[in-house]
Amino acid sequence: NAGVFLEPGESATIEVTGGQWSSNGSAPHGPGGRTPATLERGCPIGALAARVGLTYEGALTCLASGVGTITASAAGPVFLGMVVGTDLSETYHSRVPTSGALTVRVTSTANSIPVVTVDELDCADLSTIRSGHVELAGRHVSVLAPVAAYNRDAWSAALSITTLDEIYEIEAELRGTTPHEGQRIRFVADPAIQNVGYMLAGNPIRMVPDLMTGNDTQRILRASLPATDIWGFAHELGHTFTMVGGTWTYMVLNLESWPNVFTLYALERLGRNQGQPNVATYCDGKSAYLASGAYATFKSDPFVQLCFLMEFTKAYGYDVWKRFYAAMNTTTNGDIGYNGSDASVWRFARDRLSAAAGTDVTPTFNAWRVPLQ
Repeated sequence: NAGVFLEPGESATIEVTGGQWSSNGSAPHGPGGRTPATLERGCPIGALAARVGLTYEGALTCLASGVGTITASAAGPVFLGMVVGTDLSETYHSRVPTSGALTVRVTSTANSIPVVTVDELDCADLSTIRSGHVELAGRHVSVLAPVAAYNRDAWSAALSITTLDEIYEIEAELRGTTPHEGQRIRFVADPAIQNVGYMLAGNPIRMVPDLMTGNDTQRILRASLPATDIWGFAHELGHTFTMVGGTWTYMVLNLESWPNVFTLYALERLGRNQGQPNVATYCDGKSAYLASGAYATFKSDPFVQLCFLMEFTKAYGYDVWKRFYAAMNTTTNGDIGYNGSDASVWRFARDRLSAAAGTDVTPTFNAWRVPLQ
């Protein structure tokens, strides 16, 4: 967040004044990117780029020369950073290690968008923010919000950011490490994802606008209230924690089931199971599947698969997942051995869960007709 909020037609001038950075083991370089480099939305990988807002796969203004101007076609904050890939690459592809920094000067006559921490909210006067937008920051997460949305839920906003922080901390305990090198995870409303999903994981976590401005039981700035549905927030953070370091092919057969181990752990630890969607129903398909269900159902239904994963929680407690993920923290996609067959992934999961449980869990896999050969 460069601190500048542009209205349509407004501009900001950006100039690199020093520094070097590198990515993916490249030699240190300036804003021009790696050599040779592939292009992402017209900008070399490793280059400096600016964008207005964080709309999914939105346009980039390439600043490879070290100086440039960005002009807004739609209202939004200016964001600056290194081009590392698509907007999903930090979640679903190999994580790109980076180091170094560039010193950048941003000049504009536009209004600002400040970052206000939850500790500052009691004494901050948000009515003076002429852009009408603010970034509300907790210890581990932040929420990009219109001031009007904050005003609507001002009485619960700080506690709600704290609730999201607590979800993050609980899931970090289960995983044993943090994603994105411990950087804050930003939540943003993004109309562009409405045809993709309700939310989209990564950093930022993108949400449909209703989660900012919709009804009382869904708004993110009411997350602290028992009546608010927080399953989705915990689930998207769960996605981020399951893919630490870019290792994700152990979940390739259903990306939606594994994050919910984190979801359920967070809801249980927060005492928020009551009234949350799916908590009481995720195993509803278990009996029918075990009686006569096809493996295709198990593979495609994230809740049947979650019910299977939670068999290990019931048998060994959540400590089995802490041990499982402690081993995953030093595991690469190459270690998983996925060769295109379902059995190759399930054998990996069976072996790692057996090690975490301290006993052979093959009988559980067999009972659920999970292919191992």
